[in-house]
Amino acid sequence: MKDFQNSNHSKIHERLTTALSSAIEQFELITGQSFEHDLTFEVTRDDGFWALAQPFGEGIQIRVSTGAVHAIDRLWQEVWGANILLVSEGKRTQNYRGIEHTPTRLADFSLLWLLLHELMHIVMGHVDLLDGAALVETASARKFTDKAAPDAIINALQQIPDMDKPFVHRCVELQADSEATDILLEVYSDEQWGELRARAASIFVVMALIERENDKSDIRGITHPKAATRFFTLLAHLFQMWLYPNAELEQGDESLMVSTPEAPDPEEFEKYASEVLIPAVNDALIISEAAGAKSFLAGIGDHVAILHDISTVQYVQDLSADTLKTGAAKEWLELMGANQRIMAALNS
Repeated sequence: MKDFQNSNHSKIHERLTTALSSAIEQFELITGQSFEHDLTFEVTRDDGFWALAQPFGEGIQIRVSTGAVHAIDRLWQEVWGANILLVSEGKRTQNYRGIEHTPTRLADFSLLWLLLHELMHIVMGHVDLLDGAALVETASARKFTDKAAPDAIINALQQIPDMDKPFVHRCVELQADSEATDILLEVYSDEQWGELRARAASIFVVMALIERENDKSDIRGITHPKAATRFFTLLAHLFQMWLYPNAELEQGDESLMVSTPEAPDPEEFEKYASEVLIPAVNDALIISEAAGAKSFLAGIGDHVAILHDISTVQYVQDLSADTLKTGAAKEWLELMGANQRIMAALNS
């Protein structure tokens, strides 16, 4: 039995090490930046679903549990039986080469996004921001972290109002989500809608499992946005990929503005919504039910409500909670002001 366990751990370690190398390569390819941090990596034999980034010597360490791999694999097998990623007549989405996706390949994408998320915590300075505290993805990782206080706030954050400090952890999670999603989804292409939908589902698998595990915890304090809110930002990302397929950032009078050389075709939106956005909501419902992320449905309502809110935050200038229909969008709005000030602190 011990030899089997060691062999299984070795296989998981090899799989995660390969995924981490791929994550770094993907980061460097998409951003054009080199990953120059002193990084160590460890796979811990533990049944819990967790991952973390924390200081380690003069560098930073990423640790992932074997339970995270098992949970992702199990969830993909379960949702595959629930007919996720269906296109028509029993067919599923396909990859770039016209080959149907498989649960094994998609589980690897989920692991890739999880590791990209941890890398983004490092790249964006979150480990330094929180005074050496470990950034844990579920409360079950606490026993594997250093002794640094998990809610420590360093001087860089003293410039923001005290009322914003309770939002710090949730904001840095959304920041890491956004950057990791940018990298995994890559560049928009009209021919790759099926791949976009599949990768979005791979991302949400991780989000749903994080919510399920944190719902089990009796540790006080909210450190992660709700899975519905994280999915709202993911769906908004897909919406903006269609809206600004060739977008670039240009300097405006006071801030950077999105500029696109081609105006989007409104008639194309109906097709994109029916083939990517609405199916992505349905895929997320299947995933959340299988994962046991019980609060997800209450947070997003239905696809009509969440698409209304995505359009609202894109086009309405004077946003308020009264203009939004879903709890997901309302939490997103609650975090935005604090998030801007935290980003300013990181960049000061």
